[in-house]
Amino acid sequence: MALKYAPTMVIGLRDGGDKKGGSDELGEMLENARSWLSEYYPQVCPIVKFGMADEQQLTDLTERVGESVKSNLNDGLRRWLEAIAEVGRLEEVRRSGFEIVGVERLNRRVILLLPPNCLEQPALTVLKALSEASKYLDAGVQVLAMVITRGERPKISSLPLREWQEAAKGLTFANIILVHRYRSDGSTVREGDLPVVLQFLLLAALAPYEANEHWLFSLYGDQPNLSTVGIGLVYVPLTQISKAAGCYLAYQLSSQAVGKQPHPRHSEWEQRLVKIFDEKAFWQSLFAGIEEIAEAKFERDELPEKVFQVALKTGLVRMDLSGVPWWRWRDRLADYEMMWRMLLRDFWLPKMELNARAKQREAAKAFESVLDEIVRDGRNVFETVEKLMEQMVKHLQGWRCDDPQIPRGIERAEVEKAYEALEQALMEVPHPNAILARLLLSGAVIAYVTFALARWSFLSGFLANWLKNFFPFIEPWHIPAVIGAMGFLAFLRVAIGGFNILREAHERVEEAKDKVLEAIQREINSILRELGLQLLQGIQRNFLSAVKSIANMNREASKGIERLRGNWKAEAENFSAQDNPMTRAVIRSWSELKPIIDERMKGQDWLEMWRQVLKGAGIQTFSEWCNRIKDGKAGEKIAKAAEMVWREKLQGNEMRRLSFYLKPHENYERVIDEFRHCYEQARAFLWSQASEGLQWQLHADGEDALNNLLEETLRSRFGDTYKQQWQKLTMPAIAGFLKIGRIEDREET
Repeated sequence: MALKYAPTMVIGLRDGGDKKGGSDELGEMLENARSWLSEYYPQVCPIVKFGMADEQQLTDLTERVGESVKSNLNDGLRRWLEAIAEVGRLEEVRRSGFEIVGVERLNRRVILLLPPNCLEQPALTVLKALSEASKYLDAGVQVLAMVITRGERPKISSLPLREWQEAAKGLTFANIILVHRYRSDGSTVREGDLPVVLQFLLLAALAPYEANEHWLFSLYGDQPNLSTVGIGLVYVPLTQISKAAGCYLAYQLSSQAVGKQPHPRHSEWEQRLVKIFDEKAFWQSLFAGIEEIAEAKFERDELPEKVFQVALKTGLVRMDLSGVPWWRWRDRLADYEMMWRMLLRDFWLPKMELNARAKQREAAKAFESVLDEIVRDGRNVFETVEKLMEQMVKHLQGWRCDDPQIPRGIERAEVEKAYEALEQALMEVPHPNAILARLLLSGAVIAYVTFALARWSFLSGFLANWLKNFFPFIEPWHIPAVIGAMGFLAFLRVAIGGFNILREAHERVEEAKDKVLEAIQREINSILRELGLQLLQGIQRNFLSAVKSIANMNREASKGIERLRGNWKAEAENFSAQDNPMTRAVIRSWSELKPIIDERMKGQDWLEMWRQVLKGAGIQTFSEWCNRIKDGKAGEKIAKAAEMVWREKLQGNEMRRLSFYLKPHENYERVIDEFRHCYEQARAFLWSQASEGLQWQLHADGEDALNNLLEETLRSRFGDTYKQQWQKLTMPAIAGFLKIGRIEDREET
């Protein structure tokens, strides 16, 4: 037969002055109930809500813990009444094999937990808000109220039952269960035990059931049915066990992070960090985007003046000047200089600064990724980070940009003097027309003289006779030709001289042009180089500061984790179940629990579990690791994540069973005595005057041997008639007896 369930809200009340929400005793009770339900019946959780309410707000304790639901109490209750009966949620529960009841009549169930200080105005306000919300939704709402009273034997007349009924118009009271410390057998219980009793009653109200109606919601009518409870049971304090085990696991597994041994991947991470903080890569990255204009080189082992090199590329400029007339070179060079200086001011220098910031962000991100990887690995975190930071400080301090021998500053290359020299060279270049005029004039003079000499016959004869002494073949008519040749050679000499004058002038202009270009280049190179060195030093200082800051954070976190480990250990050793004569835990002390946990941790991969804990705690980055340790939140996060690892990996189903601890086959007499004690406790109601009512034997789910001993306890007192007198209620990890007694209407004395 399918188990049945109905959309349910569990609301604890607090007075308006208490804003702690789930941090008080009632909030802790609701948290335990929510954990119990999600542990044993996670399928029904979509249609169950837990919260705290005062006169203004409804506070969520289910999903968005600690946050207000809507803007006020009325809207919050209305939203929750809608949410627990949403079609999608109901279908999800049905697909899990549960039968939804009450939906056809649009019924929702509301369980109200009323502490002594909320019986007046807070209770009336919440009931009125529930009534208005049910009318707005046209939905039936069944209310089960559980009330703790204080004082010396409180009277029923002191409770505002009539006011509750008037405020709850449109609602149906299934039961009002009252408890106080004066029992029907004349004994008393500690006031602190009453919330524990109500907690188990709440678990019984939340447990799925097979009967047609839930036994706590079946007695309803126009008048509230006043009841109290008698209870005696044994249970597995699973929530407390899980919490203590989580703290103990956090303490034990965190030893992986505080180890002092060298990490196997230390060398790999060191090489990655050295590559991240490579000075050459930073230097060259500064000139990204201007590579076509300037070439940057880094030679670490060269002489100081050659370590950092920047060269402005002038090849295209020289090619352009080759196609420009030489007399316009000065203007064209001035244009290029003005363009370069404008680009230097408006583009190159800002671009280098942008490159520095971008490269620094990239390196910082890569640096953080290495640290994050160390944290995710989980082993020897503090020792590994400490050693790596020491090595990175030495590496960064070894950058050559901080070498005092490296030439610094801007070279003032006296560009103006170079321009003056170019202008002087240009002025000294003769005009081509002057060269041509000189050539023509010289040619005319030479021609005139040559023809004049050639026509002098006496000169020709004299020269012919004289030359025959040396060259016998000379004839007189040869002499004019010789004179003409000599004239031509003289003219050629004059022409060559004019060409050489022009060539030498051009060479002086070329040399002056090159000096101007070199002067401009040296000055711009020095500006780029100096800014690059300044940016590089800034990057070095920033990363040195970051590395030292990381080292300090790591040391502080190392001290903090030791404090947290001490807290985890102390909290685990303080394990104490909510044990009292009526609700007895099967395991009560840390000395009993610790051997069980140690046994379950044997043979496990502690490192892998520690990584799962860190992942479950949301600690996957170095900054999160240090910050959460510093602000103390890591203690709770890691403990909860370790608790989840315990539940999923180590706890196992057997630790949820009473038989695992009681061992009924081995400890027959002890278990029988335990059940006899439970029966005696259940006989006395938690109200001074109450009549016998409904009786349940609480069977542990799936534990037949234990349940047989429970029935044997009843059979020894009632014979076989106990089957008619005591109804059976099956609950996980709980066994014992529960009685609901009707509170008599007469005044108590």
